[in-house]
Amino acid sequence: MYGILVNVDECIGCHACTVACNNSHEFPKEILVQHVVSVEDGEFPSVKGIQAPIERCMHCLDPECVKACPFDAITKSEDGPVIIDHEKCTGCRLCVKACPWNIPKFNLETKKVYKCDFCYSRLKNDLLPACSEACPTEALKFGDREELLKEAKAEKKYIYGEVEAGGTSLIYASNEPLTKILPTLIPKELELLAINPEAQRAFTDFRSAVLKGEKILSPKIKRLLTIVAYAVAGCEECVEECTKEAFSEGIKKNEILDALTIAYLVKGGSAINTCRKAFKVIQEKTRRNQK
Repeated sequence: MYGILVNVDECIGCHACTVACNNSHEFPKEILVQHVVSVEDGEFPSVKGIQAPIERCMHCLDPECVKACPFDAITKSEDGPVIIDHEKCTGCRLCVKACPWNIPKFNLETKKVYKCDFCYSRLKNDLLPACSEACPTEALKFGDREELLKEAKAEKKYIYGEVEAGGTSLIYASNEPLTKILPTLIPKELELLAINPEAQRAFTDFRSAVLKGEKILSPKIKRLLTIVAYAVAGCEECVEECTKEAFSEGIKKNEILDALTIAYLVKGGSAINTCRKAFKVIQEKTRRNQK
């Protein structure tokens, strides 16, 4: 299966990947499916910049966007890339909502959704993805996903993409903890889990479990379910932080304790099944309280 290893330590922020991507696709001019971000680390005078290309499709191994699309406009190829057929795309934007990273970009003029396609048409012609070919420092290395992972692990780098959202074909690696740039790469709700792969897997499993009911969930239920997910993941710091936010939103202490009790009572088996059970219990308790 194809993969791209983003070696953050080698990125110099030249934006060659962004230019190459735009030149190789016929995206609407307002659409930018990736750009390079620079984050400062340290304190003056010892400040250094960390660069990385972001907001590009992660090409999940088990993509939520594919499951969410009701028109089969998004498919995952056997060799990895997740591709949008724009003739089938109706612009319903369910893929945007389903994506853990909010990656697909909707264009008002065309009423279509766009994202990185791993330069699949180039791959079929034995060419490298445009971004990888253009990168002057080989910070974007194209190859076999498992081999790229082995390479990053052999160099004892911090890795993002091995297990997140079930695993992705775009993998970030760095000598420095990726928490320094992760807030720009992943949803805010996952930031506290950035150094805990098992916790991230449990939380993303939770998102999948409740995604179909998200439209009808009240903010309170979403918050309580988030606390449940953190508890299932075993991240006490995350539970504490989310509980503080719940208090600030007016959620009562007994409601939070109920949610935590549910998490521990139904814990057992897979994280996704545990979260599904908790989801049903919390939803039923909330209905009863509203009567």
